[in-house]
Amino acid sequence: MNVGKLRSAEANLTAVARKVLDAVPIRESWSKKEIAQELARRSTRVEDPVLGGCLNSLIDDGLVKEPITGRFRRVSVPEQK
Repeated sequence: MNVGKLRSAEANLTAVARKVLDAVPIRESWSKKEIAQELARRSTRVEDPVLGGCLNSLIDDGLVKEPITGRFRRVSVPEQK
């Protein structure tokens, strides 16, 4: 995915999906529980089925990967020179 596609996909997110995406790390893979804890730390509570749906949607949109089953990581696109 290139930077343009990434930005376009991010621009079309719902408010809840945006908050979930912002809570998913780029360099590490986290479980749903760790992502939910990060959301709570940011004063956002998302029910487990909604969190799962958002993560699945983010995977379908190419914004998040699941490198290991049950572990999620944001997609990073290297900046072009």
